[in-house]
Amino acid sequence: MPVSLQLRYVMAMMLATAAAWLFALPMHVAEASACGGQDLIGDLESGQPAVFQRIGDEAAKTPNGGAILWRIEASGDRAASYLFGTIHLSDERVAKLGRSLQTALQEVDTVALEIIGAGDQQAMQKALLKHPELITLPGKDTLWAHLDEDTEHGVVKALGALGIQRNQATKLQPWLPALMLSVSACENQRRKNGHLVLDRAVETYAKRRGVRLVGLETPVEQFAAMSSMPLQSQTLFMSDAARNRERIDDLNETLIQLYLNRRITWFFPFAREMAGSETSADRSAAEAGFMEALINKRNVKMAERATPLVETGKALIAVGALHLPGETGLVALLREQGFELTPIE
Repeated sequence: MPVSLQLRYVMAMMLATAAAWLFALPMHVAEASACGGQDLIGDLESGQPAVFQRIGDEAAKTPNGGAILWRIEASGDRAASYLFGTIHLSDERVAKLGRSLQTALQEVDTVALEIIGAGDQQAMQKALLKHPELITLPGKDTLWAHLDEDTEHGVVKALGALGIQRNQATKLQPWLPALMLSVSACENQRRKNGHLVLDRAVETYAKRRGVRLVGLETPVEQFAAMSSMPLQSQTLFMSDAARNRERIDDLNETLIQLYLNRRITWFFPFAREMAGSETSADRSAAEAGFMEALINKRNVKMAERATPLVETGKALIAVGALHLPGETGLVALLREQGFELTPIE
């Protein structure tokens, strides 16, 4: 279970909108103001307070995890910049622009996002099709060759519910069906109906103000990061995502509550707590590969590309919230460059 939880967390907190728009699926569900679901960590607080406290204590060991908006000040008289952590869900509780964020956006003349123009599905598909090695398995290798019979049945069933037949998935690298299975039918339909995730809301607001937009990554770079994970890790992500598909709305609600309560570092300790005896050497290796490919390496690249903007001043850097905390997070990396970062909220 922990691997699928982590993948879901990264989809919501870290990856920008490329995956969701590129792989929008033909699902049809009734339009709802919210997708529902149960806050799994909130349940622990009331039902198992000792476990809740243990998760909180573990989360507190990761620095810079208590805020999503930071003020960045450079030396000299250069104007301040800002660092903002987004969440990749369309629920209005998290997708709206808060007062502090709007104030920051009104002070800057550059907004840097993970990627820009994520709504241009045709352009992204065209770009990715130039790199088939990022989505397909080489040679005669197949997706099903990496699964036992029971796991294959579960993955085929879960993909079938999305309208994807077994033969259509045969040559796909496992990370791609894993992502598809990590977006709930409700969330997918909300996006199709025009509900913006927070990244897109920031981009839309910036466009209306006429400020300069900068992409810290390209969609191809994001997908290359997924593809760079070891195949074993990708397979674990996919099989877990299929097995836990029925809990996806609960995971979404848990993420929303963590974001609203500024508990960005809580989810990984929660995932490990939920795993319990399921933790194995293979899973630990998969999680380590996941962290290195999707978080640590990308943090370094983002910090390098954001530094010139921050040095100039009056820039807002808006990336998935999971990029901010930790010793290798953007807050720490920017401080290493000599900038002063102060939490706002």
